Amino acid sequence: MLGSIRRLFENLTDLKGEDLIPNEEVIYSTNRVWFSEFMMIIVAVLAVVGAMGLFIYGVLTKVSGIWQNLLNIFSVVCFVAGIAFSIGLLLDHYGTRYFLTNHRVIKRTGVFSKKIIYVQYDKIQNVKISKSIGERIVDMGDIHIDTAGGDQVEMVILDIPDPEKMHTLILDMMEKEHAHRGP
Repeated sequence: MLGSIRRLFENLTDLKGEDLIPNEEVIYSTNRVWFSEFMMIIVAVLAVVGAMGLFIYGVLTKVSGIWQNLLNIFSVVCFVAGIAFSIGLLLDHYGTRYFLTNHRVIKRTGVFSKKIIYVQYDKIQNVKISKSIGERIVDMGDIHIDTAGGDQVEMVILDIPDPEKMHTLILDMMEKEHAHRGP
């Protein structure tokens, strides 16, 4: 089931023809790693399980009167919040994709809407990888892309699997772009 959900979101968040410039091809794409949302998943599960537990407690102990109404309302609110949070987490996770093409690095966000940020290889000045100790254990990390003319990082690619692979691909594409344009 998760595979079919993933394919559905990939179809929704894939780059379309209008997103690409002429003669541009996608050479690599990735999503964030689920481990990055681990704590949020735990909160969502606890909200849903806690809500069901409160409801069952109210039924088994035969709480009555206003306390039963308050307990039921609180249970429903926690349950709905947990489900809504889970759906939001799912949309956020699958709605963010990173692409490398033969011309640029692209970050695409949104499932129902679309926002595209890109950096052309010839504009990139520096590419850095950062990994916390936990990220090193599960082989995930972030890539920071700096461009000329600014003090801030132009693009951050968050929580991706095997960031060294994307880092190497970006450096290779930068080198090809530099060789193509000449000194």
